[in-house]
Amino acid sequence: MAAVKKHNTSERYNITPVLDTNAYTAGDVLGGAMTLNAGPGLLKHLRIVDANAQAAGMVIYIFRVDPDIADDAAMSPTDAELLDCVGHFEINVWKTLTGGVNSLAFVTIDIELVDPGAYIVYVETRGTPTHTVSGLEFEFTHWPNKAG
Repeated sequence: MAAVKKHNTSERYNITPVLDTNAYTAGDVLGGAMTLNAGPGLLKHLRIVDANAQAAGMVIYIFRVDPDIADDAAMSPTDAELLDCVGHFEINVWKTLTGGVNSLAFVTIDIELVDPGAYIVYVETRGTPTHTVSGLEFEFTHWPNKAG
């Protein structure tokens, strides 16, 4: 009998992309490829802190294999590369905190990761944000599979 997946612990993975300080164009990649070293399990939540309060809409893509798209380039994977995309989701709602100096987004994502090893994360902007070099921080909550 195969072991049942049980998620009885959680892990957090923080990623801070290195951003271009010039304005991005809608459809551009923010920060290039970001590595998420989470193994098999469930990506449960994502928290994003925008230190520059740009609060631009974005789409997050998670790939098994890196389609190699540069920072500030159009998000344009090939059809073959899209076959390695294990999930994507949009961020459209931000909470700009008191004083307007930063923004926060929090979403439940529920994307199952089945392969061991690193995954590659890309962020496509839907707006024209201008960030500082480390103006965004992404924190993924991962529920790893446990035998049992």
